[in-house]
Amino acid sequence: MYYADEITQDIAARLLDKLTELSIKTKMTKVELPKWFNGEVYTEGAEVTNRFGGDSCQLTAEELSMYDFIIGASTLMEVGYV
Repeated sequence: MYYADEITQDIAARLLDKLTELSIKTKMTKVELPKWFNGEVYTEGAEVTNRFGGDSCQLTAEELSMYDFIIGASTLMEVGYV
């Protein structure tokens, strides 16, 4: 049985891996956010660090917007708001 922190750790690690892969593939090209995305869209990217494993990567503004949206939703689930 998984606990919420193990599930969150797994989700964060897989998300960071996927975003790293996408970032490498799309260097210097604009990434479009999905039509359903209704979160804040940042104007600048940043480096993010996996809070569990310590791996980091540079994300574009769009990638960072999606990353924060998903990590925020995951955090809300962890504390029982969702």
